[in-house]
Amino acid sequence: MLVYAVDALDEVDARRQVRAAGRQIISIASAWQLRSAAATRIPLVSFSQELVALLDAGLTLIEAVDTLSEKEPNVGTRRALEQIRVRLFEGKTLSAALEEFPLSFTPLYIATVRANERTGTIREALERFVAYQQQIDLLRKKLISASIYPAVLCGTGLLVTIFLLGYVVPRFSAIYEDLGSGLPWASRLLMEWGQALQNHGLMVVAIMAVIGLVIANIG
Repeated sequence: MLVYAVDALDEVDARRQVRAAGRQIISIASAWQLRSAAATRIPLVSFSQELVALLDAGLTLIEAVDTLSEKEPNVGTRRALEQIRVRLFEGKTLSAALEEFPLSFTPLYIATVRANERTGTIREALERFVAYQQQIDLLRKKLISASIYPAVLCGTGLLVTIFLLGYVVPRFSAIYEDLGSGLPWASRLLMEWGQALQNHGLMVVAIMAVIGLVIANIG
């Protein structure tokens, strides 16, 4: 998504300038809203759980958001919640208010809220999102835990391989140099690699470093 910034008096003036420039408006937010959202990301799971608890206690949606903003210690999050409460007072739906903070609320979260606003089942929608997000977080933790041991093995194997190719093989290449014609193809290749490192070590290292940088930039 392309972010297009304009210097405007208000939202109406900003929309007019964007349309005059021939661009399409997906969402609009003031600079301080974007800075507040970027300064802190609202934890969606805990936010949804607390909002559901307040709704179950009999509070209206505006009262629940107001309560969450009052108890929030983080300045950026509190400002975002206060702005959401203002939008609700103006008559906007919760999904429309959340859309003004795209860095804090994911498109899936906003779509989940919007799909259930017409039927008045926001509470159930939030509970389903919490259950879904908890399953995703659990799966992510399992994947990370399962990847640690293979990553350690691969890293150790890579270090050992670098040590053998960079230190051991060059030392032995001189010993087996006279037997080059009688060695297997793979062994001769290793001997040639060792000799290349001995004779042009700095150049080989520089070439490998350049290749690594190119691969990193491509990735």
